[in-house]
Amino acid sequence: MSEKTTPEPVVPSVDDPRHPRRRVLEQLQRMARAAALGGAALGLATTEAGCIVCDPLPPPMTCANMTHDQALARLGMTASWQPSDGGQQVVELTLTNHSGDSLSSQVTTSGAGLQGVTATGNALHVLLVPYGSEASVQVFFECDAGRTPIVVSLDLGSTDGGAAPIPVSLVSP
Repeated sequence: MSEKTTPEPVVPSVDDPRHPRRRVLEQLQRMARAAALGGAALGLATTEAGCIVCDPLPPPMTCANMTHDQALARLGMTASWQPSDGGQQVVELTLTNHSGDSLSSQVTTSGAGLQGVTATGNALHVLLVPYGSEASVQVFFECDAGRTPIVVSLDLGSTDGGAAPIPVSLVSP
């Protein structure tokens, strides 16, 4: 019986373009170039390593970095004249929170005395005794990321203590 011998495999040298490692690297480079060109056409960012970063959604908004328009979208504001126990007219400001963040019951006022603050569900009710024709109230949106002060202005001179709603506007953020 004769012994069978297996022929030695012929492996090209590393410098040979047919070497498997070189072919794989060339294919990866072609794929990275194609991805970078496609990403640039789509407005995607490409890192130096050739990886594509695609984040079509902005980071979630937190209450610590709210803009004026974002605060307006999250907050409902109404104000009306109400009789008080002593027969004097007071202003009830109701701030309704339409987001998952909370409104702080820490309230500061200007142009009016603070008679009381109550929180019910997603609303904060502030009772004010006005000193003049304008008043402002500051409260805070609070969340895990921090606090954003909200300043609301009331135009008390536009109504005479009657049944008409009092104009309320958001001053800041």
